[in-house]
Amino acid sequence: MDWIDDFNGTAPLFPLPNVALYPHVVQPLHMFEPRYRQMTADAVAADGFLALAVLRPGHDDTYNRKDAPIYPTACLGRITGSRELPDGRWDVTVQGLSRVTVTRELPGEELYRVGEMELRPDCLEEDSPEIRRVSGGVIESFGRLYPQMAEHPMVEKMLRSDLPFAVLCDFIAHATEIETETAARILCEPDVCSRGRILNGYLTAKLATKRAARPFPPAFSAN
Repeated sequence: MDWIDDFNGTAPLFPLPNVALYPHVVQPLHMFEPRYRQMTADAVAADGFLALAVLRPGHDDTYNRKDAPIYPTACLGRITGSRELPDGRWDVTVQGLSRVTVTRELPGEELYRVGEMELRPDCLEEDSPEIRRVSGGVIESFGRLYPQMAEHPMVEKMLRSDLPFAVLCDFIAHATEIETETAARILCEPDVCSRGRILNGYLTAKLATKRAARPFPPAFSAN
């Protein structure tokens, strides 16, 4: 059975200030705050689902509260690997499954946030000329900006494959050092072609600066 079939519409919410999880990718995380230790232990003991959300700008004063503002689209994921450390911290890997719209948050005694959410499928016109044009632009810009990453055997095989552009777009967004607000825009955009234009615009603009590439695979991200 597909993992997504087990989802009952409710999951812990894990808001982060500088990490966006996308479907089709795996994100390692290090959980050390007490609320997220509790969240991880509860998720591992239950169905393993949690939804990573991106905190909106201006969250500094509310970061430790349950009402810190988040973008309305999150990424539902499932814990695929976990290790509890002797001091109660956790190292986990989370597989991104689907964009979701957070419809409301539920009151509760948990230290962490819990939300009701609806799956948000991609909008995509398969194999249209515009999709091919945008896809080609994203792959070319990514290869020029991150040549060493693009030549990694696993990445090169993926870029040359017949994977849907929705998958490639999310993978490249994950592998690229994207500023938080742009990452949130990509996460919140249901139309795959528009999503690709946002990503390609960012990559094209960044080519002019030639900033250092992000290491691959990505390192663990601490909450």
